[in-house]
Amino acid sequence: MTKNLDSEGLRSIAENYDLFYIDLWGVMHNGIELHEGAIFTLKKILENNKNFVLLTNAPRPIQPVKEFLEKMGMEKEFRELVKKEMARWCRSCAMNMRTMNALILPYKAEHSCTKWD
Repeated sequence: MTKNLDSEGLRSIAENYDLFYIDLWGVMHNGIELHEGAIFTLKKILENNKNFVLLTNAPRPIQPVKEFLEKMGMEKEFRELVKKEMARWCRSCAMNMRTMNALILPYKAEHSCTKWD
């Protein structure tokens, strides 16, 4: 079943998934500032006892990426969940989707992830 998350929010499907793979660029931030709605959504995912991994394919080591996110104001608990090598994690996601309920929120999903309700 297809849902319009822009109108219904991620909350409308969150109970169906145990794990969310979320792209950083475009979903969590726009390169200048964090999407506050996305940060709120991460908090709600955790409150609902769900897990997420934040993914980046930035062409630099992971530490500068985390420092960049810190400068934008991302909380440490979220920065610690940032993983590099998006392709590898997406392969892992594909395998996990066979054994658990996982959802990928890629770039262009910014509205879907930033809207909880």
